[in-house]
Amino acid sequence: MLIVAVWTISILSLLAIGAGYHAWLEMKLTSLELDRMKEQRLVLAAVELARGVLPDDLGKPITLKDPWADNATLFKEVRLDEGTFSVVRRVFPDDPDATTAYGLEDESGRISLNKAPKAALQALMGDDSDDAAQSILDWRQAIADDQRRKEVDSFYAELPHPYPCKHAPFESIDELLLVRGVDQARFARLRPWVTVFADRVNVNTAPKMVLTALGLSDDLADKIVEYRRSADAEDARPGAGVFANVSQIAQNLETSLEDNAQLAAIQPLLGVGSRAFRLHVEVWPGDRPIAARRPARYEVVLEFKGSGEWAIKEAARE
Repeated sequence: MLIVAVWTISILSLLAIGAGYHAWLEMKLTSLELDRMKEQRLVLAAVELARGVLPDDLGKPITLKDPWADNATLFKEVRLDEGTFSVVRRVFPDDPDATTAYGLEDESGRISLNKAPKAALQALMGDDSDDAAQSILDWRQAIADDQRRKEVDSFYAELPHPYPCKHAPFESIDELLLVRGVDQARFARLRPWVTVFADRVNVNTAPKMVLTALGLSDDLADKIVEYRRSADAEDARPGAGVFANVSQIAQNLETSLEDNAQLAAIQPLLGVGSRAFRLHVEVWPGDRPIAARRPARYEVVLEFKGSGEWAIKEAARE
């Protein structure tokens, strides 16, 4: 009888432990789900805040001096009932304009994945080989040469898990991972600099890396960035440091014949405005201090739909 009693107690103890673990697990999952809901609400709050500072009329040039670009008062550690969020604009170490900033990123500060020349793609990937860059072009466009098209299509058809080459514009940056020769390393180098939400590069907001990838020399890219910074001078006149249109670039800078030739070569890829902005949102759900916690990170793209409306085009948790 004693042995039976011991076994009975042992079994009941194990059941109790199992029930306790199950209850703990349910509580943990509930807590995680609650945190995720809070994160999403904080991201939506960040979007609403962003909409309040984005322009209603896109007829004027978009610049880094606009209220969306650098506004720590508005975008840094905003506290709500659900928790805290910040909207952080990326910092580019190779750009003299680089400072820690709280605000949005102009999507036209990136190069269009569907318009980028092969040389620009190579420069962004830091790759001497043009195979991956050519494969990106083959993916986004029709191939007129029948033999070339058959060779490209056969590569994708003969993969262990085959799929067709698209031969049409990219709809997302993640599509790059389907392209021949674009491995994780090349994808990681391309991703911060390309977009599918803008056709032209905004010369008022593009970092130096983008300008040089397009084919401008370091010296000319520095001139553009330095001109934009002239708006910060105490005696700056209204409109200083802003390119009102693409034709003004050479007029506002001390350019050489070589500079002018470079600008003329990429002029069809340049603009001074934007119709899409990216939010890099950091969120801390709950009311605990944020100093000791790592934030969850989200990316949201807002696109102008007319009549002053900015709609969510893309949203993802990093």
